[in-house]
Amino acid sequence: MGKVESEEKKRERELEEIRVILRKAAAYKDPKSMFVAAQSGVQLLAMFLNIEP
Repeated sequence: MGKVESEEKKRERELEEIRVILRKAAAYKDPKSMFVAAQSGVQLLAMFLNIEP
């Protein structure tokens, strides 16, 4: 049971990291910087969900 719980916490932490990256991307004023940062967040999200970007 502890193994499942730690795996769940790991996934939640990874999702929070992705949320932070996407929030930072949205805060950029420069469109190019925003795109690059958002692309990074989307790639991480794709890896998290096990899909090809």
